[in-house]
Amino acid sequence: MPPVLLRVLVTNKNRQRITVKVTFSSDDEVSNLVLPNSSIKDLFFDNDTRCLCHIQKVHPHKPFGDLKVNVEVKEDSTS
Repeated sequence: MPPVLLRVLVTNKNRQRITVKVTFSSDDEVSNLVLPNSSIKDLFFDNDTRCLCHIQKVHPHKPFGDLKVNVEVKEDSTS
């Protein structure tokens, strides 16, 4: 059986805290992916790695299809 999950990992290699916002979209109306309905936003500290989400296939034996991932990074100015 082919893999049915994609894991989205984010790593902060900066020394400052950052805020990461990840948005997913697909051009295909008949996509084989279960995508989050809204963006995912999280705070990352120095040398921090986290799994933001898992993306699942609808039909395990069909290919994933097209996926666009938009990542926005902003330095956190609060101390």
